[in-house]
Amino acid sequence: MKSVFIRFVAIVAMVFMASACGNIRNIRVTSCNIASISPNGLRSVDARLRVGVHNPAMTFTVSDVLGFIHDRDGVIANFTGGPVTVLRKTDAVYELPCSLTLDGKISLFEVLSVVKTMDLSAYFVDVTANVTTAGGITKVYRYKDIPLGDLVRDGNLGIAL
Repeated sequence: MKSVFIRFVAIVAMVFMASACGNIRNIRVTSCNIASISPNGLRSVDARLRVGVHNPAMTFTVSDVLGFIHDRDGVIANFTGGPVTVLRKTDAVYELPCSLTLDGKISLFEVLSVVKTMDLSAYFVDVTANVTTAGGITKVYRYKDIPLGDLVRDGNLGIAL
């Protein structure tokens, strides 16, 4: 009898996990805007991003965000971020703390000219983040060579200068 109960619980758990996985595929970022920027020396800034998230699934936490902005010649800047907890079954805006530091090979004037023209076609982003569910399951997500122009355009990243 105990064996039947354990099998039943396992089947019910698999059904819940399968239905949760379907909802996980529907999680999406709906907006991304800069909430605040604070210079941290001449080569880095601390910022808070307002990130809108549509989450039809369970509560999860995004932490240990690490990324690089690069072109064909190499890394231009690196960034870190998190943590932020996204509540289950919500459409909400969350503040994500992050820091960005310019690589030594790029000057501040080069960055200002890129920002002025907003020509981001030559730049890409690599990012890694840990996502931990409320149940304690952690998965590392890695994305490489995301066009920076697409992120700014599709993420509705508002930059006020």
